[in-house]
Amino acid sequence: MPVSEPFRRSRRRLAAAVAATALLSVAALGAPSSASAYSDHFCQFVTLSPAEVCYAPHRHSLQAVYTWSISPSYERVCAATFAVPYGQQNSDWRCDYGVAQKVFSTRVDGVGAIRSGDPTTFVGYARQDF
Repeated sequence: MPVSEPFRRSRRRLAAAVAATALLSVAALGAPSSASAYSDHFCQFVTLSPAEVCYAPHRHSLQAVYTWSISPSYERVCAATFAVPYGQQNSDWRCDYGVAQKVFSTRVDGVGAIRSGDPTTFVGYARQDF
């Protein structure tokens, strides 16, 4: 067995590893991106009175809006979208206790909103994915 043969094997293995890594990198570039590439957290720890609405400040092409009630008990919280803050509503309200989400099958241009659907005041938190 010549002395240089182990070095040839390690070079081949290294070349194979580099080729496999390059192939995986190219495949990853062609793969679709994740469903929610970016998130914008808004109305963080905001105190919401009954029927009060808080809007996201930044308009995006939205995929989803998520809202939470951050309190010891689960209050009714709602999620929807508007064309612009304080503007025309462009989706219906989705309400639930503790967590509410409004997920779209196609993107919706606008801002996310969180609303209190509870008769008591509570602390809320919201996120919009785009």
